[in-house]
Amino acid sequence: MTYLASLSTMWGVAQSLAMAEFAAAARKLGFSHLEMNYQLNPAQVAELRGLPHLPVSSLHDPCPTIISPGGKPTNHFPLASLKQEHREQAVHYAQDTIDLAAAVGARFVILHLGAVGLEHQVEYLLRRAFDQGLADRPGYRNLRNYLVFQRRAKSPPHLEAACRSLAELQPYAAERGVALGLENRYHYFEVPSLEEAEQLLRDFPQENMGYWHDFGHAETLARLGFAPHRDWLRRLGSRTLGLHLHDLVGLGDHRAPGQGDLDWDALAPLIPAQALRVLEVHHADAAGLAQGLAFLEQKGILLREEHN
Repeated sequence: MTYLASLSTMWGVAQSLAMAEFAAAARKLGFSHLEMNYQLNPAQVAELRGLPHLPVSSLHDPCPTIISPGGKPTNHFPLASLKQEHREQAVHYAQDTIDLAAAVGARFVILHLGAVGLEHQVEYLLRRAFDQGLADRPGYRNLRNYLVFQRRAKSPPHLEAACRSLAELQPYAAERGVALGLENRYHYFEVPSLEEAEQLLRDFPQENMGYWHDFGHAETLARLGFAPHRDWLRRLGSRTLGLHLHDLVGLGDHRAPGQGDLDWDALAPLIPAQALRVLEVHHADAAGLAQGLAFLEQKGILLREEHN
């Protein structure tokens, strides 16, 4: 029995597993594929590539993460940076990830675009107020409206930078048979918003540029009072390449599906049939993952194939 789903190496890293142990656990649990995420270092990537493991469906840019010549980890360089040198470095590391994807036979590379220069502390105050049950207070609404105002004023140049980066990466990926997925993000100050995702995708061909839906990220921002979760799936469903499936409690995500308070029944009918299913889980042991797989199958979100 195999579930038609991929398991992110996020889980193996969280469990402090060697990659051989991770791949063996994924096979035992019934996953059909693996996703290599940005937390991997070069030694872990080399270990995975040397194993007769499950096929790799996707990579999360930058993979692997290394220390740049300037001393910063490569995931600190955003594709939407207003600093030309940083944006160029981000493009370079994304190209390396695309090359690795092509080498291991993966179909997709998932991209984080970066952030808008908002006052991050304001969002942290908003989240703290939410956790304290104050989301119905005027002060909460004022904080949220202030963030919306800031974003409208400051996002255009970052969106232009992201578009320049994608214009370089899209043909590079197409030549190598790799599709790029723009992921929705956990923080409001990160790119893209729902409207920005629509705008960016209009500018690029559907053949190898699409949307990557993260359930925890969309639900977190919806709970804070921004775009409703359903809107992402309704408006971007036809461009959705893949899903990061995980649950959350309050604003804390990356739990096994079914072990949080996400309304899966409301969202399941909106999930595009063509989208790759990836479990991106941090807070669960192997038994919790097995329960998550069974939960998603029961909700009609995962399918499995029987082997004779």
